[in-house]
Amino acid sequence: NTSENTATLMCSNSAPESGIPYFDSSINTMGWKPNGYTGDIASSCTKITIDTSCQEFDGQYISTLFQSWTSLTTIENIGNLNTSSVQSMSRMFCDCSSLTALTFGSYWSTANVEDMEYMFYGCSSLTTLDLSYSKGWSTSEVVDMDYMFSGCSNLETLNISGWNTPSYCHRDNMFSGCVKLYKSVT
Repeated sequence: NTSENTATLMCSNSAPESGIPYFDSSINTMGWKPNGYTGDIASSCTKITIDTSCQEFDGQYISTLFQSWTSLTTIENIGNLNTSSVQSMSRMFCDCSSLTALTFGSYWSTANVEDMEYMFYGCSSLTTLDLSYSKGWSTSEVVDMDYMFSGCSNLETLNISGWNTPSYCHRDNMFSGCVKLYKSVT
């Protein structure tokens, strides 16, 4: 379902009815397949709802999935996105400058993720993130976190409790520009 400013994302091995954005799980990666949708969805969409069909997603790459969605303020039901097989989340939310909050749910797992570079880069409207182990955030396989939170200029609270990141993980400029991140990094 799409309207002027909203979209419902579906995970499928085939295109749904014309005009519905979807993820093609048959190509082992996620990306936009607009199938008849006209317009610049990345700059105009303000709200995305992740459909329950994404609980069956088993692809390895969701890099750049929402990169530069500058009007996006809300992603509903991101917990429906099964990320248990994903290896790269690089730039997933990069430059989503209007995104105000993210709440991860039961299908969210980073246990196999190796690349998180630039993941939240430029998410300047985020104020709080709970990326704790109890919310599915395992970092034991991650080797690159360069610029992960860089430019999150309004981020005040970050929960990363339970992270066990390897010592060889790249972390260059991980918090560059996080000028309000003084409250809590747990």
